[in-house]
Amino acid sequence: MKIEEFIQKIAEALYEEENVLTIDTVLDELDGWDSLGRLEIFSLIKEEFEKSIDPESLRNCQKVGDIIDLVEDGLKV
Repeated sequence: MKIEEFIQKIAEALYEEENVLTIDTVLDELDGWDSLGRLEIFSLIKEEFEKSIDPESLRNCQKVGDIIDLVEDGLKV
């Protein structure tokens, strides 16, 4: 999966409009970045990358790019 595709899937999981998110988007500024949104991202990562991440690591993400860093080995440029 390409980074752009993953960002789009993050946007969908957080109920954000298409093409709104970038790697520099601050997560706390998004309405969907709440406990339910983090659960959606957690599930997305598990489903798409067959990777389980530490929930605390996800909670500590500040920007979309931080989420990408959690799964970067599964992404293509």
